Amino acid sequence: MESRPHGAQTALNTVIAPRDAFVTLRSFPTWAWAYLIVVVLALIGQFLAIPAAQHIFEVTMPVSLEHNKQILAMPEAQRSKVIAQQLAFGKIIAYLALVVVPIIALLIALIQAAVLTAVNAMVRGTGRFKNFWALCINVEIVGYGISYIVLGGIAAARGAGSFNNQQDFYAVIPSLGWIIPSTAKQASVFLQTINVFMMWAGVLLALGAGIIGGFSRGVQIALGVVFVLASAGISAAFAGLSP
Repeated sequence: MESRPHGAQTALNTVIAPRDAFVTLRSFPTWAWAYLIVVVLALIGQFLAIPAAQHIFEVTMPVSLEHNKQILAMPEAQRSKVIAQQLAFGKIIAYLALVVVPIIALLIALIQAAVLTAVNAMVRGTGRFKNFWALCINVEIVGYGISYIVLGGIAAARGAGSFNNQQDFYAVIPSLGWIIPSTAKQASVFLQTINVFMMWAGVLLALGAGIIGGFSRGVQIALGVVFVLASAGISAAFAGLSP
């Protein structure tokens, strides 16, 4: 009987030898170690980015309140008090965001694995949900874990004062936004989210889907493109909801 590979080695191979990792996941869908690595890296990155996130909120929130008719109708003293309360709340939210990191990692993998399973059924592939789930969790090491710790590390190194809006934050990593600049907020975030780590993760998902599900090259390419564009679209949509 073939011995079960260690999950930590499979997680490492996802980054340095992805084909070997995905061949392993086809027979041994291990994901616990990968999930732990994703969460630890993402938490560190998120924590390092907290000062930058707080500064962005401090800069953008008062501007957004200036367009609120209810706030404008208040006396100056009351308006200042409301702004101070919102700023204090924003600082707390920046830390509470750490709590949702493990949940976000699971939700992303769940959605991706569900899509891959549906495509597998349509093309009569050879994969199963548990294998696709393991694939998605392991790929998150790049798309979520490494990308966030790099983003947080750069934010910490540059200092919170270097970031006045979301575009400044996302722009620190090489992306399509460097090639196709845009002044529109949502378009800018969309292009900046399609960065080197997102594209790397898209390629890994496509490669893994082909190995685990036996998908054709055309299906693999389509899945990689769809996942990258969908992730960028979601980021842009959330950007539109923020100040």
